[in-house]
Amino acid sequence: MQKVAFEVKKIIHRNDENGFTVLRGKFDVNRFPELPATQQTIVGYFVSVFELDEFEGEGMFASHPKFGKQFQLTWAKRLIPTSKKGLQAFLVRCVKGVGKKTAEAITETLGTDAVARIQQDWRVLLDVPKISEKKAKQIAAAIQESQAFEEVFTFLAHHGIGYQKAISVYENMKTSAISNIQSNPYCLAVIKSITFEEMDRVAKKMDFPYNHPHRIQQGILAYLEKKAKQEGHLFMFAHQIKEQLPSFLLEIGAYHELLHDPIDEHLHQLEREGKVVIDQNRNGEQCVYLAHYAHIESKIVQHIQKRMNAQPLCSESDIAACLQVYESQHGIQLATKQKEAVYMALRQPISILTGGPGTGKTQTINAILFCLETIRPDAVIHLCAPTGKASKRLAEVTHREAKTIHRTIGLNGFDDVHRVQPINGDLLVVDEVSMVDAYVFYKLLSATPSNMNVLLVGDYEQLPSVGAGLVLRDLIESRVIPVTTLTEIFRQAQDSQIVTNAHKLIKGKTTKDPDGLFFDHHKGDFYFIQHQHEQTVKQLIVKSIEKMMTRYGYTLDDIQVLTPTKVGALGTHALNALIQETFNPKREGQEQIMLKNKQFRTGDKVIQTVNNYELEVFNGEVGRIVGVDQNQKGNLFVQVSFDNRQVRYPFEMAEELELAYALSVHKSQGSEFPVIIMPLHQSHLFMLNRNLIYTAWTRAKEKVICIGSQELLDLAIQRTDKTVRHSLIQEKLTEAQKAALPL
Repeated sequence: MQKVAFEVKKIIHRNDENGFTVLRGKFDVNRFPELPATQQTIVGYFVSVFELDEFEGEGMFASHPKFGKQFQLTWAKRLIPTSKKGLQAFLVRCVKGVGKKTAEAITETLGTDAVARIQQDWRVLLDVPKISEKKAKQIAAAIQESQAFEEVFTFLAHHGIGYQKAISVYENMKTSAISNIQSNPYCLAVIKSITFEEMDRVAKKMDFPYNHPHRIQQGILAYLEKKAKQEGHLFMFAHQIKEQLPSFLLEIGAYHELLHDPIDEHLHQLEREGKVVIDQNRNGEQCVYLAHYAHIESKIVQHIQKRMNAQPLCSESDIAACLQVYESQHGIQLATKQKEAVYMALRQPISILTGGPGTGKTQTINAILFCLETIRPDAVIHLCAPTGKASKRLAEVTHREAKTIHRTIGLNGFDDVHRVQPINGDLLVVDEVSMVDAYVFYKLLSATPSNMNVLLVGDYEQLPSVGAGLVLRDLIESRVIPVTTLTEIFRQAQDSQIVTNAHKLIKGKTTKDPDGLFFDHHKGDFYFIQHQHEQTVKQLIVKSIEKMMTRYGYTLDDIQVLTPTKVGALGTHALNALIQETFNPKREGQEQIMLKNKQFRTGDKVIQTVNNYELEVFNGEVGRIVGVDQNQKGNLFVQVSFDNRQVRYPFEMAEELELAYALSVHKSQGSEFPVIIMPLHQSHLFMLNRNLIYTAWTRAKEKVICIGSQELLDLAIQRTDKTVRHSLIQEKLTEAQKAALPL
């Protein structure tokens, strides 16, 4: 490491988002004679930087494989210029409210040490012509603010915290930021974008003890958050935390020492501070929640309890009469279970309708809606689903308006401070509930009055939600909420190999069973192409897409490649690149952009990967890039078409997009596509199970093409999704019902 001072001669590259800058600079060889006297390439992070600015800092010379020798700064601090011209430029650039004329007047009156004099006593500014007391205070405050942020930024950059995060730290802690971090680097946890790993690196650099209580407690919170996000647990058992925390800290932390300290007192301290909640299950085991997950769980139970005694929407006799009319008008005979579901939905305050493909869930929903609207013409009904695709499909099959859950209740963030818009009405139908996590379900119940009937519709055999919780399964297994399970496959669905094979699959039938999976290619709706070599499978995916487009007239929007993983030769990243290059290659005049090593072109099929409440685009929505433009300031925007609306992404938000020619099976939940193409390869073995394949196959409306090994398919069918997500929803609902029963 070398200390340096330098003057900026030319700015080569500047990223205004994170402050990263490449510049040509001239070192001050009078202060540091060992440094080169010629101009050098200098790289580092700066709050702001202009030509002729002067800085001091620390760093080292390194050789970049592409750009050659450069001096890489670990931190840089702006120096206040000593020349009158330089000082005037500094005041204009760095002090809010100071223009060129004011800067000239300040330097003429106070000299080149004006900034130091102002910092010592703001009243010296009153000697400057045309500066009032109010203006003088504003200028002094702006100088202090500028200097303070520079110090905080320099301090954080020295400890590996980037520009945008430094802004958040300063906005939260102001001038006390440095002293706060020095006394407890884990206070950075108040900044949501700063990870435990980053805090730990700061702590280690400051020689903070590896077993300090602040580190252990923040480590517990990070462990619980990771388990919620990656494994879906609402709580972890105390004994799991004690067993796993030491290795967790060793794995993700900056220290190499293995923690041996007892954890109990730290858990109780976090409980006293309200950061965790410690509960017990019926076996007396301690269950440790992050406070907001404990709140979510208890509120779900309370909301369900509150609505259990609501009055039925319709009488049994009215429903019976309406069902006869419905069957007569549609020329059908509803199955017994379907009729049971109609009575259940209209007479029970909260109920669940579940079943696989072809069992008549849609017909049942339509019968429920028909009966309610006939019996009570003024009834207010809301239809919603977790994703845009799922809500659009619900609208199409019911011929009524349906929205995403987020739009229905006005949900715009993951935090209890994010209020929802209460919805009033008689019946709420929620489709694809297997995708709904605990937080969204809690917010949905919060928005609905206790006298509104709620019908939850879903296929519990599908993959669980991406977010924490296993809501649908918990509710079904509690046996507190009435459930109707449709099992009969309707005659018209029996002709579909997609439907029949999906049902055989979920029952554990393999290709070797006499009544097991069977693929009749002549029927044209289900193909299994046996090949195991990765390169051949990739080629067959491309050929299958070409065949579907040329022979059958499908478009790229109709065809969806689904794969279990993101990585590997047959993961989403590699397949997206292959399909993009094959079907949307770079053409002359075509707009092309790079975002964090992701290459997008006009015409590309893309998917939104997170909920963006500002743009009202939600995780899982698929669209197409239709253009790139820029405003008068030169800021780039990406235009994406989603169904019938266009969304204009600021360039930095476009990083939330990914190519969508190939999706993970998880990402496809709630959607339907005419054609599904799915590789089944040995490289996917650790991911493959019965429920994942079932979820993928049931996304297809018309054709499924599987490419891979039938032996691997049979092996995967023997493995069911053994997802276990810690939650006491089921247990608490059961206990609450027992407590409510008369003695």
